[in-house]
Amino acid sequence: MTGEDRPPLLVADDDPDIRGLLARAVERAGYSVISATDGDEALDLALEHHPCLAIIDVMLAGRSGLDLVRDFRDMTATRAMPIILVSTFAKDADVRRGLQAGADRYLAKPFSPRELVRCIGELLGAARKEATWTT
Repeated sequence: MTGEDRPPLLVADDDPDIRGLLARAVERAGYSVISATDGDEALDLALEHHPCLAIIDVMLAGRSGLDLVRDFRDMTATRAMPIILVSTFAKDADVRRGLQAGADRYLAKPFSPRELVRCIGELLGAARKEATWTT
């Protein structure tokens, strides 16, 4: 499978080490990666490349991860895109805020690459089933 054949996923994290770890897990699972270093870049890249899923850190420069999720949910082009928020903030209130903003999942750092890939598979499987039901 070439990079062009692989479904694109957006990875937005301002920490280059975390962004690299996320990208490697996503690529090993058979997806291509669109990387963003801040919320504004993530929004621009999502509108340009139409990823099938986004993995977003809550604490991003520019536009926060929560604001980015709200923006994605308000825009027709990104409204149905599954979103996974990741954060070191993992109290019940933090998770609730992320899900209320519109995220489909909230993963507390640190998490295993296996957990991330399982979550991606669940969300994209659900998205495919939903697309099948509406056609």
